[in-house]
Amino acid sequence: MDTYSKTIIQKFDNGVNIVHIPDLTDEERARRQAQLRRAAEQLLKEAERVKKQQEGQNVPSVWCTTAP
Repeated sequence: MDTYSKTIIQKFDNGVNIVHIPDLTDEERARRQAQLRRAAEQLLKEAERVKKQQEGQNVPSVWCTTAP
């Protein structure tokens, strides 16, 4: 279970955002950043694949595990 060092409350006309900032070790922070980078890379690759597919190019899915 995470502990939180800081909580930020942002109030807007259409709602409220509550952001909890966790206490993390350097190793945990690095692990989470690496995980975020991998997810961002997959998202961008998939967006590029969809863009090329919409342009009419035949592009295999990023999630494909075998070569076509």
